[in-house]
Amino acid sequence: MNSQRIHSNYSLRVFVFFIAGGIVVSLTFADFPEIQSALQPSGSYGLLLAPIGLSFFLAMTVFGVFLLPFCSFACGAAVAYLGQSILAAGNGFSDYRDICAFLCVLVPTFFVVCSGGMHISAMIRETVAKAKPQFKNAFRSYNLAAVLPAAAVCLAGYIIHKI
Repeated sequence: MNSQRIHSNYSLRVFVFFIAGGIVVSLTFADFPEIQSALQPSGSYGLLLAPIGLSFFLAMTVFGVFLLPFCSFACGAAVAYLGQSILAAGNGFSDYRDICAFLCVLVPTFFVVCSGGMHISAMIRETVAKAKPQFKNAFRSYNLAAVLPAAAVCLAGYIIHKI
C-alpha cells in the first residue's frame, strides 16, 4: 500500500518537471523568436529517443531518483521545441507528420518508463543502504567505473565535434 503512494509521488514529480521543461522552452521562444529560425529539428527522432534511453539507464542507478526528474525536464523541453517548430511551420507541417505520430507514442511511454524507473531506483537505493559495508564499497566502485567511461565518451564527442 505504501509503495503505491510513493509511486504516485514519483509520477507527479516526473509530470511537473516535464511541464516545467516545456514552459521554459516556450517562454524562451516567446522572448527570443530569432532562436527558432536558427534551430532546425534535424535528427528529431534521436532527440526524442535520448530521454527514454537515459531513463532506462538512470533507473538502474542509485541516483536515478534525483536525476530522472531532470531527464523529464529535458524530454518536456524537446517535445515543446518540436511543438513550437510545428506551429512555426504553418502550412508546411507535412514534414512533421511522422514526428507528431511518434510523439503520440513517445510521451506516454516516457512517463511509464520514467516514473517506474524512479520507483526501481528508490528500491535499489534502499537495498544498497541496508547492505553490508563491503557490498556498499563494491557498489560505489562499480558506479565510479561506470561513470568515468561515460564521461570520457562525452568529452571525446565534444572535442571531436569542436574539431
